Amino acid sequence: HREELQQKPFPYARAMLAASVVLTVALAYFATNAGFDYDSRSLMATNNPALKLREEIRDRFQISSDPVGIYTRDLDETKALYDHLESMRTSEGSLIESIVSINRLVPPQEKQKANQEYLKQLDVILTEVDPSLLEQEQKGASEQLKYAMPYLRVEPYTIDDVPEWILWQLKPVPESGVEGWMTYLYPRTTLWDSRELLQFADQIDRVDVGEKTYYSAGAAVLMAKVAGYVLDDGKFLTLLAAGLIFIILLESFRRFSAAL
Repeated sequence: HREELQQKPFPYARAMLAASVVLTVALAYFATNAGFDYDSRSLMATNNPALKLREEIRDRFQISSDPVGIYTRDLDETKALYDHLESMRTSEGSLIESIVSINRLVPPQEKQKANQEYLKQLDVILTEVDPSLLEQEQKGASEQLKYAMPYLRVEPYTIDDVPEWILWQLKPVPESGVEGWMTYLYPRTTLWDSRELLQFADQIDRVDVGEKTYYSAGAAVLMAKVAGYVLDDGKFLTLLAAGLIFIILLESFRRFSAAL
């Protein structure tokens, strides 16, 4: 009885084969117009307040509201990382807009002393200006300049002079129990385009400085990894589906040529 069932022809085989061919050709035609949606906003709910805030920050300040953080254990590592990132930022094709680090807030003493000499010269020049020689519309600016003059006489400072309310923003949260410093990277634009998102993540996901390697963390890196998984899994799942369909056909027709 089993042999008779195996030899019995498949009912409506030609009609189903013809319909399958027509359907496959039609789907293949429309598939050529399909593409991957690189806009990350498509994954978010509409009228999202956080999304609107990010758009407002981008439009007003032309900068992303989602920085990426890199942890270093001490000031020496932070300085070496900052110098390396600064060279990356100024290189061609870099998507790094700005770097927020303790080294940016506290410039080297040599640079501070050079700036101090320039400020002293500017102070002398402005002090010698006689307000009575200024025109009426310039006297208002002269009055405002009096409030700026003390800033021309500032002295070089160190990290110990930075207010604590600024320093805590560049340190790990106290609950972590970890000592060290955080360096924040801001991309050039809001990375809604997944292609730019992947490019930015490739640049800063892993940073090698000498013999040490630092890893970044943040929403941009996380979204880039998710986008990468979607692209990679899409190819894998397509091949997997084709393989499963072939196995089903092979099991149904019992012949390799028929399954093809």
